[in-house]
Amino acid sequence: MMKHNNSDYKKTFHYEQLLENKVLVATIAQPSSIIEYLENLIFDVIEKRNLNSKRIILFVNCLVTKQLLQSLLVCRKVIDNHKIIVNSTNQLSIVAVKNDFDTVIHEAAGGSINEEIFETDTCIFLYFNVLMNTSFSLMEQLRHHWKNKLWLCIEIETNKDTMQFLSFEDNELFDYLPERPETFEGFVNKSVLKGIENILDSLGDNDDSGIFSKQLSGEIFNGGKNEYVLEIGTSEYVDNNAEIDEYENEEIDEYENDKPFYVSIKLNNFGLELSMELQDYNMDGTKFLQYEMNFENEIYEEGSVADIEELIEEVVERINSQKVNIRLT
Repeated sequence: MMKHNNSDYKKTFHYEQLLENKVLVATIAQPSSIIEYLENLIFDVIEKRNLNSKRIILFVNCLVTKQLLQSLLVCRKVIDNHKIIVNSTNQLSIVAVKNDFDTVIHEAAGGSINEEIFETDTCIFLYFNVLMNTSFSLMEQLRHHWKNKLWLCIEIETNKDTMQFLSFEDNELFDYLPERPETFEGFVNKSVLKGIENILDSLGDNDDSGIFSKQLSGEIFNGGKNEYVLEIGTSEYVDNNAEIDEYENEEIDEYENDKPFYVSIKLNNFGLELSMELQDYNMDGTKFLQYEMNFENEIYEEGSVADIEELIEEVVERINSQKVNIRLT
């Protein structure tokens, strides 16, 4: 099965529309994540453009980068030793840009007359800002040579005030990268998402948690109401006007085993917040957790989730053994 992630590769990047040339360019925030970005981007391009026996060309700034990326992509089983992209009929060329048009074109086409000919579909430029500053004339030649191909440009530490950009014409515009996410995956910490899903599963067929679960899966990005807050807890935190969960473990005296707790999960179309408070949590007394992910202006996370798995287990246990109030607003 082909690997495909809707928006996961946006995790370490922010995107902005460059109005002067109307092309979307990815700006890297964490260079250590470059291989994960490329891996997801390559498969996403194949999936969304329905590529069959096509060539994707990855242009990099130097030979060392080329050799490193090629080795990593083989190790991660993105390409094989013949540069065929796994689980596909497409090929990837990795080209270290030199100021020699003929050499670059030769390497981009596969570098050997014995290799099968693949039509070029997509050009990915890694370190686009460096390439533009060091090889502007060559980039202009490539632009005209592949003017009808898809160009995806990735910048590192871009300074918009001093950068020089290509002037794309109207018939060369490509709006490929999504303007908004399709899912919280790739933005929100995986342990947080898994924990929230475990909590929702423990609530069974509750109507409010069912509505909230659909929003969490991505419906919140499809318009309509743009914020949902689900509160779960004992009566000390969630008032008695809230819906009372009706599944109680009859073998447990709920009053003798009552352990006050509160969970608040807020979703909107630019972020997620998780708050938890558990009284009588082991020897710690009251335990708190506060997590926030926001990608409205720039992608950032706040809050420690080192012990979230243990906290979620405790929350689920309390939900299954006590009377619980639930409120969706």
